[in-house]
Amino acid sequence: MNENSKTLPNMSLTAFKALVGQQPVYVELVERYGARGDKIPEKLRGKRRIVKARSYGFDIAIAGSLYETSRLEIRRASLCKIADGYLTLFDPGERPLNAEETAKMDDWRAIQNSHEFQRRSDIDALTDGSSTYWQEKRFFDGDMSYLFSGTKCGKSLVYAKDDTPRIRDERIPGNKILKYRIIVAGAESAPIREEGHTV
Repeated sequence: MNENSKTLPNMSLTAFKALVGQQPVYVELVERYGARGDKIPEKLRGKRRIVKARSYGFDIAIAGSLYETSRLEIRRASLCKIADGYLTLFDPGERPLNAEETAKMDDWRAIQNSHEFQRRSDIDALTDGSSTYWQEKRFFDGDMSYLFSGTKCGKSLVYAKDDTPRIRDERIPGNKILKYRIIVAGAESAPIREEGHTV
């Protein structure tokens, strides 16, 4: 399939998008959420051309269709690795709270444990009020709003099974979710590997 033995170099997402714009690039899904081979849905198997690089990732041709494409979305470059002839995507990883986040949470716990807050919390419970809710929201408003709810700058608060607070951070790659073999004319394609063996 390939014209020479030049191996596709490791590269950034930006460089890979530039490559897609310069010459035909194909991908073949070899792993999907841990599933390989026949366990991958049939419509997702086989060599598929990357039709266009987009701000959100790539448009990939649907096998057997002349015009239809599917989206391969890449939320952040940090959740993508292009190395050894493969394009690998990851879920966001988790990390412990840093010193600043820990201090912010400790300051809020001190407020929560105060007599005044407990008194108003009891009143809220009896009257269907929400003053303590809004106090907490205002406390975390700004750069650390993700410690209250939602996501900000790719970060959100989650809890481990033992109720330890952690930060899900899109700057950190977590579990592997998708792995594609990259096929480029004039470059040697990476072999498909099964459990450490080359197929």
